[in-house]
Amino acid sequence: MDAHRLRPLVEAFVWPLIFFNTCDDNTLDPDVAVQQMEQIGAILQPLDPELKALVMHIIHEIAQDETQPDVRACLQELPDGLGWLAGDEPLETP
Repeated sequence: MDAHRLRPLVEAFVWPLIFFNTCDDNTLDPDVAVQQMEQIGAILQPLDPELKALVMHIIHEIAQDETQPDVRACLQELPDGLGWLAGDEPLETP
């Protein structure tokens, strides 16, 4: 599958995750934010390893393009937050 064609789909779930992770408590109840992040993670968990690797590669590209340090940090931590990395494994590219 072509990463360029898949990027809009990845961004469709990445940016809500970033919002849930970075918004303040006055904007969104933290319990609701965590619940939504867990729901998205559960939906994505059954993806096969090859597709997860491609999605991680795309997330890595999005992080490289990001200019806001706090958002970049969230993007870099996202695959681990989704439970896709064991320990401190670096992002791998397909």
